[in-house]
Amino acid sequence: MLSAANDAPDCRSPALEFWFKTPLGRLLLEREQAILGERLERLYGYYLLQLSAASDCDLAGRSAIRHRFRLSSNPGSPGLCGGVSRFEALPLEDNTIDVVLLHHVLEFSQQPHQVLREAYRVLMPRGQLLVLCINPWSLFGLRTRLMGSFRGSPWRGHLIGPRRMADWMSLLDLRVCGVHRVFHHLPVQAPGLLGRFGRLWRYAERYSLPGGGVYLIEARKEIVGLTPLRPRWRVWRPEIAPLGAANSSCYSQDK
Repeated sequence: MLSAANDAPDCRSPALEFWFKTPLGRLLLEREQAILGERLERLYGYYLLQLSAASDCDLAGRSAIRHRFRLSSNPGSPGLCGGVSRFEALPLEDNTIDVVLLHHVLEFSQQPHQVLREAYRVLMPRGQLLVLCINPWSLFGLRTRLMGSFRGSPWRGHLIGPRRMADWMSLLDLRVCGVHRVFHHLPVQAPGLLGRFGRLWRYAERYSLPGGGVYLIEARKEIVGLTPLRPRWRVWRPEIAPLGAANSSCYSQDK
């Protein structure tokens, strides 16, 4: 894993953005946009923040949230984003964002825990967090690890499995709502092979079968509030004797 003490801009970002323009990268983005669109259509709010390894790609186009903006960690990224910032220190106030989307930033971040903490910090209570990561237990994850072994490769990082990611989220009071596995395609660049067995790949994605190259984990920010205790009021009820019984007693004494 890369050193957490290095605060310099990540030089891998341009290479990662270029990879997403390859046939395999375009297909991956297509499948990710499809599953994100299904989830984002059901989420509402005022602000949506996207942090992505492909800063020039809009992954939230189907969202009903009007105020959507993107931040990039690459100073040389195109001017399609709202700004450039280190993901470990977002220039946003606490509890201001309704939906945060992390697209392949945790597995290639120098400080993934801090990036996740920042996403939690800016989320509003009951806000939604969507995280897309490479599944290390897949053919695509195996390919990524093999390519990451070469020095200078943009894939040098630390892949995080869905179970471990859920453990990280539980420490931040993030409640995991669902895990979905997509991209069961062969991790090859040949367009002819990518187009084969399309029906089989769609079936695997529909039922979120194991082995998907990418997983989407949905979580909600839970804020545990104090429940006020209501005082238990005792109602005073005076004891009143029946009128008939009182008259009968007085009459018997006169006798």
